[in-house]
Amino acid sequence: MFNYALTCYESTTAFGESVKAFDQFLTEFPDSKHTDQAYDYLTSMYLTTKNYSAAYQSILKIKSSSPRLTEIKQYLLYQMGTETFMQNDLAKSIDYFGQGAEISPDGKYTSECLFWRAECYYRAKQNEESINDLNEFF
Repeated sequence: MFNYALTCYESTTAFGESVKAFDQFLTEFPDSKHTDQAYDYLTSMYLTTKNYSAAYQSILKIKSSSPRLTEIKQYLLYQMGTETFMQNDLAKSIDYFGQGAEISPDGKYTSECLFWRAECYYRAKQNEESINDLNEFF
């Protein structure tokens, strides 16, 4: 089943078929030695379609941890924060940006998370929090 899903992923088969194949594999074989790999492929597919929420949910299921995985999680949280910011959902944005900044204090997207969380706080009229984030950003 894993090989079938991998073949779908690597061939010109439609995107949806690959996702279904990996989902089916993960449903039928949740304890396989290829489980983390399957979630990694799913995450990669979701990233290419900019489905950040689905990618984040997929990546949370990966049992192993690595600096690359942490960076991807931070990136996804940052992207979900920007999406909710554009929808003017400041509370969700603050949460996503906060998680992104905390997941890796020295991470690649930490400064962006802090900056945009400060902007969210400012728009929510939470000036003290905004100032604190801007100071940390600088």
